[in-house]
Amino acid sequence: TNDFQVHTNGTERMRIDASGNVMVGSSDTGNAGTINLSVGVVGSTTGGLQLWSGTAGTHYVQFGDTNSSNGPYRGALGYRHADDAMVMLTAGTEKMRLTDAGKLGIGITGPTEALHIRAASDHPLVIENTTNAGYAGIQFSDNASGSYAQKGEFRFNHADSSSEGSGASFTFTTTESDLSIIG
Repeated sequence: TNDFQVHTNGTERMRIDASGNVMVGSSDTGNAGTINLSVGVVGSTTGGLQLWSGTAGTHYVQFGDTNSSNGPYRGALGYRHADDAMVMLTAGTEKMRLTDAGKLGIGITGPTEALHIRAASDHPLVIENTTNAGYAGIQFSDNASGSYAQKGEFRFNHADSSSEGSGASFTFTTTESDLSIIG
């Protein structure tokens, strides 16, 4: 064959095949596209890709389409060691960040709560149930009993999905004895 192989201790460790696919610890090219990088053995629980950096560096797995401007990183997954944050880029800019405190920011690089969404939209969050005439809602829990302890629910019911607004209702239920509506 026209493959380039690297062996240590009599075992193949890396291969570049005639198509330019690079396989490390594997002879399976995968199916990523024209040129593939395959790491590990199919069906094995071992293997991986380790990227090293200094404590202030950033590593990215980048998805590019050109060599100019932000073309090399139109899409990317990155890890910022300086603030221990995982980031996701689309269209060349950061769109989502998971901080070292476990806070997820969508549209914001400094989330202040567990989920922080910032958008130039009247509807930055949409909750959708795809079943016909179904419910969509949010459940609130304090997990006080050690298992999922539902304390309240805010639910939208669209009983007649064939018309807009007809038969629609909002319901708030709670397992607590006090219900306060402020407004």
